[in-house]
Amino acid sequence: VLPKFRIDVQPSEPFYQPGQLVMGEVDCNYFFGEPVRGAKIALTAKAMEIGERTLYETELTADDMGRAEFRFALPQRLIGREQESGAARVRLTATATDTAGQRAAGSATRLVANEPVRVTVVPESSTLAPNVPNRIYILTTQLDGTPLATRLVVSGREDELSTNDDGLARIEVTPTGDRLELSVKATDAEGRTGRASFAHNVASPNTAFLLRPDKSVYDGGETMKLSIVGGGIEPVLIDLLKDGQAILSTTVAMQDGRGELAVDLPAELFGTLQLIAYRYGQRGLPVRQSRVIFVRPADELTVQATLDRDVYEPGGKATVRFELRNEQGQPVAGALSVAAVDEAVFSVLGPQLGLERTFFELESVLLQPVATVYPWSPFDVEQSPARTELTQALFARTVDIATGDQAVPGRFRDGQAKGVRSVDPLRDGGDAPIFTLVANTFPAKDRVTDIQRRRGLRWAAAAWRWSAAGFILACIGIFAAYRPRLFAIIASVALLLILPLGCMTWMFLRLDAQFDFAAGDMAITAEAANEEMPYPLTEDMAAGDESAQSGRPQPRVREWFPETLVWRPELVTDDNGVATLEIDPLADSITTWRLSASAISAGGRLGSLQQGIRVFQPFFVDVDAPVVLTRGDVYDMPIVVYNYLDSPQSVELALDAADWYERLDADDAQTQPLRIELAAGEVRSLHVPLRMLSVGQHRLTVTARGGETADAIRREVTIEPNGEPYESLSNGTLDSPFETTIQIPDNAVPGSAQVFAKFYPSTFSQLVEGLDGIFAQPHGCFEQTSSTTYPNVLALDYLRRTRQAAPEVEAQARQYIHLGYQRLLTFEVDGGGFDWFGNPPAHTQLTAYGLMEFEDMANVHDIDPTLIQRTRGWLLAMRNSDGSWPARRGLDEVGGDDTLANTAYI
Repeated sequence: VLPKFRIDVQPSEPFYQPGQLVMGEVDCNYFFGEPVRGAKIALTAKAMEIGERTLYETELTADDMGRAEFRFALPQRLIGREQESGAARVRLTATATDTAGQRAAGSATRLVANEPVRVTVVPESSTLAPNVPNRIYILTTQLDGTPLATRLVVSGREDELSTNDDGLARIEVTPTGDRLELSVKATDAEGRTGRASFAHNVASPNTAFLLRPDKSVYDGGETMKLSIVGGGIEPVLIDLLKDGQAILSTTVAMQDGRGELAVDLPAELFGTLQLIAYRYGQRGLPVRQSRVIFVRPADELTVQATLDRDVYEPGGKATVRFELRNEQGQPVAGALSVAAVDEAVFSVLGPQLGLERTFFELESVLLQPVATVYPWSPFDVEQSPARTELTQALFARTVDIATGDQAVPGRFRDGQAKGVRSVDPLRDGGDAPIFTLVANTFPAKDRVTDIQRRRGLRWAAAAWRWSAAGFILACIGIFAAYRPRLFAIIASVALLLILPLGCMTWMFLRLDAQFDFAAGDMAITAEAANEEMPYPLTEDMAAGDESAQSGRPQPRVREWFPETLVWRPELVTDDNGVATLEIDPLADSITTWRLSASAISAGGRLGSLQQGIRVFQPFFVDVDAPVVLTRGDVYDMPIVVYNYLDSPQSVELALDAADWYERLDADDAQTQPLRIELAAGEVRSLHVPLRMLSVGQHRLTVTARGGETADAIRREVTIEPNGEPYESLSNGTLDSPFETTIQIPDNAVPGSAQVFAKFYPSTFSQLVEGLDGIFAQPHGCFEQTSSTTYPNVLALDYLRRTRQAAPEVEAQARQYIHLGYQRLLTFEVDGGGFDWFGNPPAHTQLTAYGLMEFEDMANVHDIDPTLIQRTRGWLLAMRNSDGSWPARRGLDEVGGDDTLANTAYI
């Protein structure tokens, strides 16, 4: 459920020092542009240290502008974090509740440090590679990341360096020893200083990697070319962030010590970007490197959008006129890509995005031990050696499942004006249709198909009629040309007979057509009443019998609330650089739509635009329904009424009767109206207790009447069955007829039965679909550890080769593989070879299996090459003089004493 309003936490300063006074305000606004008056705000400030430490808590009340001020002093001592270059991070979180009881939250973070100038020494992804020129970047910024021009003094250099306006300076160093040390002092124009000391060991070629963008400053729409140089085969995971939001998350494979990545920066993107690279080190811990990149706005092409109105009504029509001009203000022809998305969608933003969340979760649980119980007997002569403490990591995996109805428009309109392109907001761009097999969408789609078929038949019938008429006229013309006298006689007699008969026929057809038209309307209305129409009803259809009986006008029911209103990938202008876009109808959401447009001219110049489309009405009602309920639940359904009229309103609320719920607030609750009093500019809510009776997708319609104004809304409510799920599966192929019988138990919850059909191009594709679910945490002895680690290795290798590995899935797989690798090393016996529990003597078959496993693991994970050589050498040393391997009975009963089978396996 999207939030109803936005909260902006705005500290007065971009960064702070310990003990400094923090001042700021919390700004609360509904997405349709009105302030959240009188909101109760709970503000909390926490230091993000090893855990979270609460620094300050308070309760605030928003004024008539939806604002509330706060102030508090930071403590003199805070714990910094390594990933913040020693600075401490403080997060301010505000949770607001409006006068209707609706809640929303917002947050802001600020860094706290002793020195206001941050100096960062970045040796090409913070890793030094030996015997190659390493570009050492010196970045000087304010604590909030704003670039800062400074003078630099670097140890070992007599010349004075300086950073440019982007806060960047570069030197090159070729490490020859085992360690490099630098000290840097930066001074800005105001005399503020910052210092940094850099001391780093030069890594081995197998673990070091260099992160190298082709430059530090880009233009919007340009391609960023990223090179990664380093030893080993471990891939590098990349996050590209802008203002805390992930723009790109991907994986770069390493081949022959090098990886390449090209990123097309969007034209509308500009400002400071953070490029973060993750890679697993030799200890299996994620190593985080970062770079700061600045993107200049692509301002060569100016995009202007003019709306025909400032504010629109829900379900209305909006016309947007786009103009493209160059830097001289002259019109330029080009093409645009246009999208309109609800502002509420952009407000749903977690504090940690992209791969950063995955690795922070890894760090938080990395030190949790995994206990394994080994077999032990008091008769064992030798105690088991100390085992390596193993850790486990939990990674969040997201599976996007597209479900829901495919909305079908209830009316079709063609653009009439020349040069005007009409937008169907329900079409997902392009001409490709979307096919689904969801049962409850069939009536609507079948109806649309029938409408389109009838249209086609009407055109075909008209074409046949005109063709027949033309043929008859041609025959008459030929006959008149060759026999003019006979034609004149026949035509005169025919006119005397046909004219009276034609007049009478026309009168009867007119009466019959009127009767058929009325009957057809009644039939369509009756049919539509029995269908679930996924599109807003017209005003005439919404009126119904109730308005005729009550004498009061029935308001239009608002029921279409998409998150994306427009997605038009291509809109071509005329020669004057003008394109007109009609959005008809607008959605029923009362909100502000963020209109985004990217443009490109014929000459390749780029431009972008962001503008709001405000949809609002001064009096409306809303139902704050949850995402899902369960059959049998008793839930107080919140009904919120907004009154932005100049006068108070005595509002009467009515819920349409339905058989899927039961009202519990009165005996005659199904028909009893509800009342609420609202002052001018007030927002209030009431809660109606409902008991959920039936399973399925249902619609709750609420009508609010106040004085001479009214509004109605219809929201979908999903009710899931209460009970244990029961599933049955039937498989078949399309090369022969396939029929199946589905048995529904007698005690099944009514309405809970669902049928899903899924088609695969091949049997192998069905197996690949769930391959990412095979990854498991290793545990147990050598055999048990291999039973989880080896499938992890093979699955990851396949996903990488087929380019199906998502970054978060690969991160999970690599961590499990590393844990399995470390655990397998603990089972190596002194002197060589492997045993189930690491006890001598080693087992030849188990060692051979481990050697094969390590060879395959080397394709996806860094393996100590001496381990493979040592294991292979031990196996060769165990051979008999005839080249065979003797069998030794251990815990297994497979190999037995069969030397031939043992030799063949090894």
